[in-house]
Amino acid sequence: MGQVKVVTDTTCDLPKEVLERYDIKLVPTFITIGDNVYRDTFDLEVEAFYELLKTSADRPVSGPPGRKDFSDIYTTLSSTTDSILSIHISQTWSQTMKLAENMARFSMNAAKKQGKNLDITVVDSKSTCIGLGSIVIEAARQAEAGKSKDEILAHITPIIENMKSLFMVDDMSYLEKSGRIGKAGAMIGNLLRVKPIFTIEGGETNVKGRPMGAGGAFDKMIELMGEVLPYGSSIKLGIAHAMSPDKVEAVKPQIEAKYNCVEIYETLVGTSVGATMGPGSFGFVYYTV
Repeated sequence: MGQVKVVTDTTCDLPKEVLERYDIKLVPTFITIGDNVYRDTFDLEVEAFYELLKTSADRPVSGPPGRKDFSDIYTTLSSTTDSILSIHISQTWSQTMKLAENMARFSMNAAKKQGKNLDITVVDSKSTCIGLGSIVIEAARQAEAGKSKDEILAHITPIIENMKSLFMVDDMSYLEKSGRIGKAGAMIGNLLRVKPIFTIEGGETNVKGRPMGAGGAFDKMIELMGEVLPYGSSIKLGIAHAMSPDKVEAVKPQIEAKYNCVEIYETLVGTSVGATMGPGSFGFVYYTV
């Protein structure tokens, strides 16, 4: 009944026009700042979040969607389709996957009692931000083309396994605020203009360098990219920034000069990643095509 429907969570950081274009359904994660709890994207847009982050002394805390958020979307979609792909942030960083799996079972059992045949497959993207967003776009395009669930999974699974991600932190005080490093480390890092670089592979985050200055960070990111990707490779590229479009303008031409960028997605780093990395952070994901 109908085409496969794609569900994701707000950590995908996809802009509204992309979600609407591909009929992607969104489950909100939550962000708590002080005494206030917001639904990411729905109650608090990303630009407003970064303004709050700059002025609030409280540590922002992100949380997964509620059970009802999942069940409401699954139930609504069951009236138009019998096949749902629910693609989410890596289970390494969030309880979102576990909640999605639990509510998928609940929703399928509820549908069965009503005589409906509903299949919900929950997929771990092993990523977040523009990495998750890129995978969701690929799945939604396949669904729009009339592909079956198994065909879509066959298309996105190699992308999930082979996607590479590189992110840099501009201001280490936000790592300190989120509890990732100590206050002294943040102060020294900022004094030395250290810009930590992280990779995301297979749902795991690793520090790959601590260059000084934005220029040094950009050079290191391009160097790391070149270590795993032959010159001239055809890739799809996703770029995300936390209110720092100047970094996109500095790095994107360097990547385009070295590789055949078949497609480039750009978006803002949303609240979940932004709560840890802070404004000024920047990153990109890529995979071969």
